Amino acid sequence: AKKLLSRSDFMDLLQNYDKDNIAESRLKKLRKQYINAEEMQVEVIQKVSKAGSGLCLWARAMDVYADVAKEVGPKKLRLDEMKAQLAITTAELKEKQAQLKIVLDRVAGLQKTCDETLAEKNRLQA
Repeated sequence: AKKLLSRSDFMDLLQNYDKDNIAESRLKKLRKQYINAEEMQVEVIQKVSKAGSGLCLWARAMDVYADVAKEVGPKKLRLDEMKAQLAITTAELKEKQAQLKIVLDRVAGLQKTCDETLAEKNRLQA
């Protein structure tokens, strides 16, 4: 532990820790040996070492993060699936709207032709 703590890149190791891929066995060991241990409670460690209390808080944060990530992960996947489906449906909607515009423009053209024809008919009958 002292060897690890004395490394010059120790803070970088903590900040860049791959928190999204913590092994379940490591989490079980963390919970069993440290998180639930009486002597590893933040209040107890704070009395002994501020640096130790920071590490204790970090470990607890990783534990909470792992639980939240486990719950949120499937929801993120579902969200990504729904976004992909929305993109497909939106593209189809735009295509249909473009087709509708073509039809409405043609109907407007036919209506104009009809109106002009009726006006010509009325002019000729008068």
